[in-house]
Amino acid sequence: MPVAYGMRIRSLSGLNTTIKKVDGDFDKVTSLEDSDGLKADPTHMPKQVKWLDSNGAPPGDFDRTIWTNVSERAKAAIEELEPGVHQFISVEFLDQRGKHLEHRFWFNTGNRIDGMDREHTNMIFHLNSWRPARDIARRYPDLLPDGADPSAEPKLVFNLDQLGCVHLWHDRYLGGGKGMAPFMSQAMHDHLKSKGMTGIAYDSGQVEVVG
Repeated sequence: MPVAYGMRIRSLSGLNTTIKKVDGDFDKVTSLEDSDGLKADPTHMPKQVKWLDSNGAPPGDFDRTIWTNVSERAKAAIEELEPGVHQFISVEFLDQRGKHLEHRFWFNTGNRIDGMDREHTNMIFHLNSWRPARDIARRYPDLLPDGADPSAEPKLVFNLDQLGCVHLWHDRYLGGGKGMAPFMSQAMHDHLKSKGMTGIAYDSGQVEVVG
């Protein structure tokens, strides 16, 4: 059975890493009007940040500190499979002394798809989003469908026909958006893994794909 993966991004040194903005303001970042809420207006995106890691570890090829960001080689690998689809906003990472460390990119996934398979998931569609049955049972018990099991673990199942040929995406009704880590196809998973990309826990977050 085909599978997809949630992109689980992890710091190379655990939870000890922070970023200090030299300029810019994430709170002022807005979406581009024609981007369906995914691509960001780069006006207020920080162009320089300080990388502060208490263990002295560098950023991985993928990092989720404040906002998903990627290395130059990660950008190149992504664009090998999906050229011209995703948004990469240039940012300079500085070390703790303010010296140049690395040229990187703030990353935004360019695909937003209604990909959940209605017949095979055990999630409940409510208020324009997919929610675990236990949440519906707790907050809206009268709306719990017959046969739904609130004790069951939420089961994400994507439909291959609905996904089409995309390799990195956010589901339109599962949350996520600017700066959030996306789902990835088996092909993208295998591609990034073959490149030895760092900062990703590849074997977690696996979900089913049918169709």
